[in-house]
Amino acid sequence: MRVLAIFALICAFFGFANAEILVASGAGYKKPLEEVVKIYEKQSGKKVNRIYGNLAQIIEQAKQSGKIDAIFGDEKFIAKSKLEVEKPQLVGYGKLVVVGSKDSGFKSLDDLKNAEKIALPDSKKAIYGVAGMEFLKNANLYKDVESKLMFLATVPQVTTYLSEGNVDVGLINISDYLALKDRLGAMIEVDSSLYTPILISIAKLSESKSTEIAEFMAFLESKEAVAIFKKYGLEH
Repeated sequence: MRVLAIFALICAFFGFANAEILVASGAGYKKPLEEVVKIYEKQSGKKVNRIYGNLAQIIEQAKQSGKIDAIFGDEKFIAKSKLEVEKPQLVGYGKLVVVGSKDSGFKSLDDLKNAEKIALPDSKKAIYGVAGMEFLKNANLYKDVESKLMFLATVPQVTTYLSEGNVDVGLINISDYLALKDRLGAMIEVDSSLYTPILISIAKLSESKSTEIAEFMAFLESKEAVAIFKKYGLEH
C-alpha cells in the first residue's frame, strides 16, 4: 500500500510539472485547505494544485522531485526533515482528540479501557500518532490499551475506520473530527499538557521558483482564511 501511495505521489508531481503553485499537505488537513484554496482561486483567478498524504512520504517526495513549492503540516516535523525551507508561517495549533464510533458507547477516557479496538495514525511518521502515544503514556493509559491499538497511515484513515464502525475509538485531530462529526460519536479534547505542542504551519521550500506562492501564503492570513481554519479548530 505504501509503495502504491508513493507511486501516486510521483505521478502527481510530474502531472503538475507546469503548475503555478504546488502545495503538499498532511492528509489530516485536507478539508480546511481545500476550502481556503477554493476561495483563493475564485478571488485571484490563479491555480493552486494540492497533494495530500502521510507527511513523511510528502517530505520524501519533496526531497526527490524538486517540484513542490510549499509544505503544509506540523512545523517540528518539517524542521526535522532537513528540507531547506524558509521561515514557516503559523496557521494554528493542532489539537488531539479522542473520538468514539457512533455505536461504541464511548463517553469518557475511562472507556478506553473497555474498548476492543483503538485506532491511531502511524506513531513513527504521523504527528498525531506521536501525540497519541504521548497522551496514552502521560495519562497512564498505555498499559491498559496497548494490546488494543491499531496503527493506520493517516488521520483520515482512522476517521474512516471510525465512521464505518470498524474500530471503537480513534485518536485524531480536531479538524478531521469537525469535518465529519455527523458520522462519529462522542469527542473528548485531550489536555494539551499531555502531548508536545503541535504547530501547523506552511513553509516555502527554498528551491521553489514560484513567484505566486508568497501571495497564496499571505492569503492564508486573511480574514476569510482565518475564519475557515478556526472552523476546523486551527487557531493561533
